[in-house]
Amino acid sequence: MSGRSAAGVLLSIEERKRDRQKNPMSEAEKEAFSQELITKYDGEAHPFYCGGRLLNDRVLKFSEIRNWLAMAFEVSLFKPIGDPSFGNFRF
Repeated sequence: MSGRSAAGVLLSIEERKRDRQKNPMSEAEKEAFSQELITKYDGEAHPFYCGGRLLNDRVLKFSEIRNWLAMAFEVSLFKPIGDPSFGNFRF
């Protein structure tokens, strides 16, 4: 989810909360609220931010992705694949 999407969702929640409290948000408050969340989310979604806080194992180089995917597929085949237990998908 991008910062803009997250800001839109959280803004709608905040607007509903403030409407129930009979204290609606002004346009300037909405813009400030959205901009603050966009800045925060976009900054924290950066791979180096996550890697610096041990939220992931590491940042993969583009040249390593194929090898890591191959290892993941190989490990997934260690256990036999059973019969599917989900229903029909309709599109």
